Amino acid sequence: MGAFRNKAASFFPLAACCAAFFLFSVVGSSSPTLAPCDSGDQQALREFARSLVNGWTVLSSTWSKESSSCCSWEGVTCTEGINGGAAAVEVARVTDLRLPGRGLDGFISSSLGRLEQLANLDLSRNFLRGALPPELSGLVQLHLLNLSFNALSGPVGPAIAGLTSARFIDLSSNYFNGTDLSELGGFTRSIQVLDLSMNRFSGQISDEGISGCGAVLRELYLDDNSFSGDLPGSLFDLAALESLSLSSNSFSGFCPRG
Repeated sequence: MGAFRNKAASFFPLAACCAAFFLFSVVGSSSPTLAPCDSGDQQALREFARSLVNGWTVLSSTWSKESSSCCSWEGVTCTEGINGGAAAVEVARVTDLRLPGRGLDGFISSSLGRLEQLANLDLSRNFLRGALPPELSGLVQLHLLNLSFNALSGPVGPAIAGLTSARFIDLSSNYFNGTDLSELGGFTRSIQVLDLSMNRFSGQISDEGISGCGAVLRELYLDDNSFSGDLPGSLFDLAALESLSLSSNSFSGFCPRG
């Protein structure tokens, strides 16, 4: 009996040790290692921060750490690691940049146009100013663009005409200007919500400017601008349109019934 007890006593610590090792192995293998941020994406974000008057100050809690991966920075979301094969280095690409209401002051850097996988860009309710860089037009994966409630100015066509995947664009409450919606170009085929209200757009809305909007446009806000002239008939042929705001402009003529 004594020999059995000694063997049993030596067995149970060994079994417990093996069980603990197995549990650690399972837990460790089920927790994916965060892939490093793509170096090009990280550099683009650093250039964006440097273009702001207070970028490093406002974002200093995470963005100022030179050795950190940009996937852990405030407002940044990355895809899971993209593996190009057994010999490739696994990296993560930036898909979201969301920094609304952070008091950011300065200009929007053209470097954001290099975030090739960016799907959502929200810099609303800040103090951004100046013109939109035309490089933004290269963000062909972008679905959402929200730059509302800033002090941005100038034409918008060169910056957003190439956003062929855009579904939601809100540029309201800025100082943007322009006289022809047709300059907005190819993005309009995919757009579902377009808000250009409370800006300085002017001129007449042409049939060409509206007819480019695809069949999926549900909400269109053009109020509080300086548009004038007759409303184009194509505006009322948008089958999916649910919300339309045209107030505080200088339109003339009549709206068709129906």
